[in-house]
Amino acid sequence: MAKDYYKILVFVCAIVTAIFVVSGLFATASAQGISYMPSNPQIFGHIEGEGTHFEIENSDYFNITLDSSESIRARLESVSEIVTMAIYASLPPATSTTVTISGFSPQTTYYKYEDSYHNLTQFTTDENGGYSYTQDITAPHIIFIQPRKSTKFIRDDATGGDCSSVGNWNNTAKTCTLTQNVLETIEIDSDNIVLDGNNFTLSGSHTGSGVYLNSKSGVIVKNMHIENFSYGVNLNNSNGNRIENNDFVNLDNQGMVFFNSSTNTIIGNTVSLLVPSARRHQGFVLFDSYKNIFQDNTVSLNARASVSGRHQGILLFDSNDNSFVSNDVSDTYQGVLFFDSYNNVLRENTIRDSSEDGLMIFPPSSGNQASHNNFIGNPTQVINYGPAQIFSSPLPEGGNYWSDFDTPEEGCSDVNADGFCDAPYVFTGGQDDLPWVTQDGWKNSSNSCTQNCYSNVLFLPGLEASRLYQKDPGCLFLNCENKLWEPNRNDDVRKLYLSPTTGESVHPDTYTRDVIDEAFGVNIYKGFLGFMEGLVIKGTIKHFETLPYDWRDDQKDVVTRSIRLESGSYDIATRIVDLASTSPTGKVTLIAHSNGGLVAKELVEDLKSRGQENLIDRIILVAVPELGTPKAVFEMLHGAGPFFLSFPSKEVTRELAENMKSAYTLLPSREYFNRLRGPFVEFSTTTSVTQGFRNVYGNSISDYDTLRKFLRGENGARMEPQASAVNEPNVLKENFLANAETRHATQDTWMPPSGIEVIEIVGLGLDAPRGVEYKSTKKKVCSPYFSGCPRIDVIDPQPLVTSEGDSTVVYPSAEALGVERYYVDIFQHNKLGQFNVNRDHKNILEITPIQTLLTTLIKNEATSTLPLYITNTKPPQSDADKRLRIGVHSPVALHLYDSLGRHTGPITNPDPSSDLDYAEERIPNTYYWQIGEGQYAGASGEQITTIQLTGKDLGTFTLDIEEITGGTTTSMTIYEDIPVTASTIATIEAGGNVAPVLKVDIDGNGTIDAEITPGGLTGENLVGILKGLVKTLNLPDKKEKQLFKKLEKLEKELAKEHENDRKEKQKTKGVFKNVIKLINKYEKKNILSKEEAGDLIGIIEQIREKVVE
Repeated sequence: MAKDYYKILVFVCAIVTAIFVVSGLFATASAQGISYMPSNPQIFGHIEGEGTHFEIENSDYFNITLDSSESIRARLESVSEIVTMAIYASLPPATSTTVTISGFSPQTTYYKYEDSYHNLTQFTTDENGGYSYTQDITAPHIIFIQPRKSTKFIRDDATGGDCSSVGNWNNTAKTCTLTQNVLETIEIDSDNIVLDGNNFTLSGSHTGSGVYLNSKSGVIVKNMHIENFSYGVNLNNSNGNRIENNDFVNLDNQGMVFFNSSTNTIIGNTVSLLVPSARRHQGFVLFDSYKNIFQDNTVSLNARASVSGRHQGILLFDSNDNSFVSNDVSDTYQGVLFFDSYNNVLRENTIRDSSEDGLMIFPPSSGNQASHNNFIGNPTQVINYGPAQIFSSPLPEGGNYWSDFDTPEEGCSDVNADGFCDAPYVFTGGQDDLPWVTQDGWKNSSNSCTQNCYSNVLFLPGLEASRLYQKDPGCLFLNCENKLWEPNRNDDVRKLYLSPTTGESVHPDTYTRDVIDEAFGVNIYKGFLGFMEGLVIKGTIKHFETLPYDWRDDQKDVVTRSIRLESGSYDIATRIVDLASTSPTGKVTLIAHSNGGLVAKELVEDLKSRGQENLIDRIILVAVPELGTPKAVFEMLHGAGPFFLSFPSKEVTRELAENMKSAYTLLPSREYFNRLRGPFVEFSTTTSVTQGFRNVYGNSISDYDTLRKFLRGENGARMEPQASAVNEPNVLKENFLANAETRHATQDTWMPPSGIEVIEIVGLGLDAPRGVEYKSTKKKVCSPYFSGCPRIDVIDPQPLVTSEGDSTVVYPSAEALGVERYYVDIFQHNKLGQFNVNRDHKNILEITPIQTLLTTLIKNEATSTLPLYITNTKPPQSDADKRLRIGVHSPVALHLYDSLGRHTGPITNPDPSSDLDYAEERIPNTYYWQIGEGQYAGASGEQITTIQLTGKDLGTFTLDIEEITGGTTTSMTIYEDIPVTASTIATIEAGGNVAPVLKVDIDGNGTIDAEITPGGLTGENLVGILKGLVKTLNLPDKKEKQLFKKLEKLEKELAKEHENDRKEKQKTKGVFKNVIKLINKYEKKNILSKEEAGDLIGIIEQIREKVVE
């Protein structure tokens, strides 16, 4: 038989009290002559326990008995017009149990709902008022039984479910606005619904819930007048919702009740009982619920006028980490009660005029914090039976105001006039060491910190900068965790795919834990995190925390929904409240990098809606793409988005980005085009492969609406390309693009609330994409329908580049707010800095001068003298600034080397089981990009850089080298259609005023087969390369000599070739034909493969076109 939970509490607390008395821990309580627990700390009509028999004996409704054939853990509640049962999952082998409930009216019809009002079972009790049924116990369930039924359902469909029968449905905003009073329960059936009561009344028949949410998130319920239900709003297993500005009047039991529901926000609601009642009533009740925020709510239950009405304002069972801020609880029997609840925060509330207790805490509750609260007119202000509660903080924070301890006669003297009583306020089970002399004294206090009075700091990382994990299903080992990001293989990224309709994770069990300190041998935030922890160790700041999050989510959802962790979850607003409560200033400084800055703006707006924006001291935005970034276009359209120098395949990257809401918000916005003029997309006029686009857009795109049309595939007219065709632009989703536009509509015009300082740190001097140019390139296509593998023209996206960025964000986007700002010249830092290392957007916070600046800003010190490489005005580009931009196409790998042997370019993946490509950028001020069919690199032009191309396959390559001085192109060197094999090594020196010569070792034997000047290939060059190419084919000696003989004859003919000598041209053509004829013969005899022969003939045809046609 299950034991009554609260009888157990009495027994346990008696033991705990005895232990405390013996150990002296209850000395303060004993000093007042109080060292005992109340004799009956139970809640009427309520029982919890584990066993097979449960019985309620003190309900003002039905005294219910529940019998189970299997042992179960259950919680029963029998209150006016409703019986609620929470049945928890049991361990195998039991999967179900026979439940018999008795105590109802005999031979009466009732309505049983399980988890949702959709799941209805109608039953009639027997002659003894009993009913039996089979209950699943493999998962937790909430069951409620009531004598009447009736429900409206609101869902995300064309009519909003039943919304159209009671109000207006806005399908775009997912909002149901009532246009009349409603006389039945409303259940929300979909996530992200807004139910706007529009000040109409939702009235019940004294049973059930006014509004019911089961396993829902992102729902907003507002502007409702709810009356005459058992519960006003009932949340079961629902997280990240918002209940605001509702009036709950004359409810028979509870204003709001939460079962296993977390990270919800409850703000600006009123719970009142206008008619005195002897039945038990409560304002807010939480069962097994975590990290909810209650702010600016009012609970007043008319307890003093009620006859033995034991009403509670706020009641917590097994609920942790909740925050109650600026609420007013009055006229209750007990203001606030905690049962087995930990680490909850009570701050700036007023708890007054209770008929019994203001605050009562039962064991084993611990770690709860109560400060800056007004306890007024309660017969017993507080009773604490749990260990380790916190009732005050060090100066200047202090504790609470107590109306029975604010004069010298009551023991409160303030000799030094600092606003605090000189003696502690002692109560049962504890004391407040720094009680305030006056009500709300903390709001008017002149007390100030005297040393290191700086705000605590929170850090919001950028996109792809929080690690993501999943548990492997079916794993039998202790460690079943799979780190998906940073990825080890393409399958890791595939497991992060998102729904194409909702953008939600295909695997909703994905969670985060930490921000990325280093990845693939590159510091991302490692030095910065150590620097911030150093500020804590030195005592400069009190606390520093990082806020990892799932960066795939929409930036607003990151703020308004719970962030899943391995065990449980957290929400950012609660972290702000918690960190502010321990901050010397009562505020928090936010440092936000990249996408974290967009999250920070949404966070401030969320806090503002709660009236908590004053918890933010300042926001430091570092390299934030406030108006978007062109680089996002490359990732979303072509999968060109290397993650910290590890390249998942372009197909996989593009598939992830296509359904990622956060990525859409990083696309350039309408305001981006208002501030940056000039073509954003260009279409080459020298190739037919761009003709279709030119027919629609002309030669370029320079405005947002036209870009939008292009991103949408001519508004849906263009089909999505095949997954492997990453050179062709993808077609983006209308719903996600519209969502991003909604975000930018507020983000691009966002201004901080009064009192919040915002600072922008802008990176400059590095090459960054400013747009995309579509050209053509040759691509080898092998097909059974072709002879060999011909090279055909395909469209090729190439970057348009500016040096006024940080490698990812161009500066106008990072300075869009126009607030206090600082510019860091990353190019000069990389070139001249102490450690001469390569820093860019991804690790900009590793730059030491930025860390120095952050210290100055956190301490609110003068910035008249700034660290090296940092200015408060945008520095002009130096006329002496020299840089190289290199592009290469077709089957080679692009490598850069400097005079010290440092390397930038692709490297071998150290994990042989991984299918990811790796790269490194060891040379300062260099980069390596893979876009479409091309590879692109950049380097300083002041020193000599060796460019090395290593062959990957048989074919030809094209190499472009652009030299820029002071932002202007001063020379352009192009090598076109250079033959290459899988053994080829080609090198060329560039920069430092060296004359470029391309040296080609076609077979990789260490002997240079051709030296090619910028004037282009000569016939002799090509034949020399062709000889080397033949050596790589491993032909039999006799066959190789036979082919060499033909090539030598061709070389002799080319040596005497004359442009106008028609006879000689015809002779040369004949020699080419003989060479091709011999290669075809080798193919037929299987000496050469079909592909080898086709590639070889293709190269010979190119040579013939150059020197004969």
